[in-house]
Amino acid sequence: MQLLDILAPVELLRGLLFAVANCNDLAVTGDKTAQALAGWLLPIIKTSGGEIAFEAASGAIQVLGGAGYTAEWPIEQALRDARVLTIFEGTTGIQSLDLVHRRLLADDTGYVAFLREARALGEPRLTVCINELEAAAQWLREHPSAVDAGATAFLHLAANAALSWIAAGYVDAGIADQTLGIAGEHWLDTAPARAVFLHRAISTGSDRAKRFNSILA
Repeated sequence: MQLLDILAPVELLRGLLFAVANCNDLAVTGDKTAQALAGWLLPIIKTSGGEIAFEAASGAIQVLGGAGYTAEWPIEQALRDARVLTIFEGTTGIQSLDLVHRRLLADDTGYVAFLREARALGEPRLTVCINELEAAAQWLREHPSAVDAGATAFLHLAANAALSWIAAGYVDAGIADQTLGIAGEHWLDTAPARAVFLHRAISTGSDRAKRFNSILA
């Protein structure tokens, strides 16, 4: 199970990268929908790539035990190298604010394009993730004062939905590569629960921000 937990997000992230690369190629030809979709996924990929790299390296150290922790083996170097990926070119917090303020509240064209693409697959577990994402987006629109506090949780919720979209595509296509099919099923089995948790974290993030502000007052 530990190995699947490492493998699944890595394989799905690769698929998401290929999907965005395809969107960028189509955008060059004048495809506005592809251009919008690539724009929506950009901060998601940037943050998810760094976080998945770090978690994969951390999981590998856990699997290898002491051999993974010591400097004689390359995994500890991979962990330290991966840590900077969510810092430079915009930290997780900055990417979250960009996603919510610019790509949801100011112009939701890419967000709407993603919802349409994801719902077209009709995968029930993916649908749960999309429903939670839509409900969270609506809540943020209705609570503008809570947007900044809930932005990071929203980014993670959007990333969960994006990776689930790739996973559902692999499962639906009956792809020949068995590894991708297994990775997709493994991810989708827990994606709805993650979506529910992250949706709740958006509103509770606002509550925690208020408690922190009361300390500073």
